[in-house]
Amino acid sequence: ELKFLSGRTKVREHDSRPEWLDLNGDLGFGEGAGFRVALALDTPRYRGFLEFESVQAGGSGTSDHDFSYDEGEFKAGIPYETSVGIYFARLGLTFKRAFVDRPSASFGFMIGLEYPRISLGIDQPGARESTSEQYDQFLPVPIVGLEGELRITSSLTLSGRAFFGYVKDLPTPFTEGGTLVMSVETFTVEAVLTWQATAALRFTLGVGYQRWAGELHSGEDGNQLTFSAPQITIGLELRW
Repeated sequence: ELKFLSGRTKVREHDSRPEWLDLNGDLGFGEGAGFRVALALDTPRYRGFLEFESVQAGGSGTSDHDFSYDEGEFKAGIPYETSVGIYFARLGLTFKRAFVDRPSASFGFMIGLEYPRISLGIDQPGARESTSEQYDQFLPVPIVGLEGELRITSSLTLSGRAFFGYVKDLPTPFTEGGTLVMSVETFTVEAVLTWQATAALRFTLGVGYQRWAGELHSGEDGNQLTFSAPQITIGLELRW
């Protein structure tokens, strides 16, 4: 899986002045490579799925002014290295033929949960400064969407899904200078072409787009991250 990352991040600690950092221009991120593993229980009318997605990216850069991130103070003109780890776990159920029920095509809706965990770090060895902001205090977010499949030939199938989730100012069980409150907007759309090589083995080629925006804030902290990511996936399916 390959994602082309863009977006921005901001961290407020205590009374420090928050500053937005661009993931490309300021932090040097570009492509992120990773993988996705999924298990599915497929029936003619329903599909239950559990999937885990991981993407890692790195970058570098310099700034023309001092800036704060997390509890680190980074100096102008000194190179720094950046890294990000993005993880998503999803659990859901698709009602495959809720809207269209044909031998060569199906179209229905899905419901589920999506759990995000993200870590973004900046390391400036020349100034002996290093910090990493963890976006791991979120709760699973409800998601709803649409999913469809079209059989083009006996061995070639085009499938797709689109889903979104939204929560606003939801208190979490975590505390850091008071109760941490979370807000999340998530949206993903994907299209996958599948070639059936044998009864048990299939190869897939997919394209998609993901947008995610999350915020955690309390009286002491205010962390925000937004990213967009066109993506390409190549994979295989084993069926039994």
